[in-house]
This record gives sequence, structure tokens and C-alpha cells, in this order.
Amino acid sequence: MSRVAAVAVACFTLAACTTQRETTTSRTATEQLLLSAAAERAAEAVAADVPPGKKTFVIADNFEATDGKQAIGAIRAAILARGAGLVADRAQAEQIVEIRSGALGIDNSDTIVGMRESELPIPLTQGGITIPKIALFEKTRQLGIAKFALAVYDAQTGLAVAKPEPKFGYARKNDYTAAFVISWKRDDIYEPDSAAADTLEIAPNADDAWNRIAPPPQPGPGEPDPAVRAPEAAKDTPATAPTDVLPPRAETIQP
Repeated sequence: MSRVAAVAVACFTLAACTTQRETTTSRTATEQLLLSAAAERAAEAVAADVPPGKKTFVIADNFEATDGKQAIGAIRAAILARGAGLVADRAQAEQIVEIRSGALGIDNSDTIVGMRESELPIPLTQGGITIPKIALFEKTRQLGIAKFALAVYDAQTGLAVAKPEPKFGYARKNDYTAAFVISWKRDDIYEPDSAAADTLEIAPNADDAWNRIAPPPQPGPGEPDPAVRAPEAAKDTPATAPTDVLPPRAETIQP
């Protein structure tokens, strides 16, 4: 047996020995985390359109979605965090907020470099031979998407006090496999401080494209350093990264 064939057999053997138990309940934790993370991010975005400092009554009669109770609770919590007060009696409210859901679900897709599982028909029979999947590289994507909207109007006059637009929230988990036995994942749902995913693509190198910070301008030949030339301006330069830079994603390698 050639060396290449031996390596291929070893890879297939190792891959066949890997088993992952997804869940012992009716729904996986990953599914629930994708939905709740997307809902919380959409809730935070949509609550920004609710005027603060007023007694607010929330109506959720038209809110229908998977895990709707959790999403409604997230919107109520976000409204509170923005400075509006919630009341349980509509008669005590100064403004009414009606909330609705345009989407709350998960999109799945996968990309493979290799051959998917297929069936090779056997002539003169109704059966066939199943050919297993052979993936030199595979990416499985799970994207949680939430779209929430609301109407805000005066409790006495019924006139709109804000003109909010629908807001979106995203959460993602990508799984990768290479050379049959090497796998890793990128996500923003397991760490509490993870920021919302703005893109489905991963940077082609080890550095996340969204975490890159532009380097300070360098002086040209014979030009003095900016900090020396303008010391007062240099004092205003923050010593740390800006707060809107997303934190690095967790990455695990599973041989």
C-alpha cells in the first residue's frame, strides 16, 4: 500500500471514530441560544425608538414567534433599560407600545469541497450502493435572524409619538472541518460579551477582519513624529482600542 493510500485510510478511520451527541432534549441548546441571542439584539435595537421617561404599557397581542415569551421579555427589558417605565394597567400609561415580530428563526446552509453522500445505482436492480460523504473542507453555517417592529402612540390621543423602523438582530455559529479530522468553530452566542454578528463570512487569516484597528499614521522621511510635533494632540489619543471594536471569537480545535 502506498504512503498516500495509508494516510487516506488512517484519516477515514479516525473520522469514523468521532461521535458527537447533539442533545438529550427536544431542542438543542445551540438552537435556543441562536434564537435568544438574535431576539435580544433586535430587542435592544428596536427599544431605542421608545421615548424614555414615560409610563409605558406594552401590548404583545400581535406578537407571534418561536420562543415568543422570551422575545417579549427581552423587548420589555430593553425598553426599561432605555429609561421608560413599564406599567401593568393601561389606564396609568402615558404611551402605548405595540410590538410585533416579522421573523425569528434560523437559516442553515453548508459548503463542501469534495463529494456529498450519494447513491450509485446498480444496473438491473432497484437498489444501489451508498457512497459516503468525502469532504476535504466543509463549512456548516447556522444564522439566527430576528426582525422586530413596534408602534408607539400617546395613551390619550392615540397619535404616534415616534416613527420607528423595523430592526434586525443576528446571531451565528459556523462549524468547519478540514482534512477529515480537524474541526473548529466560530460563534457569538456562548460568550456573554460577544457582539452581534455583522457578517456571515470569516476572515481568510487568523485575524478577524472586524477586529483590525488601523495603525497610527507614520511620519515620512525626515518628518518629525506627530506626538513630538503636537504633544497636546497626542494626549487626546486613547490608549486602548475603541469600544465599538468587536471582541475576538472563541475558537476550539478538536483533533
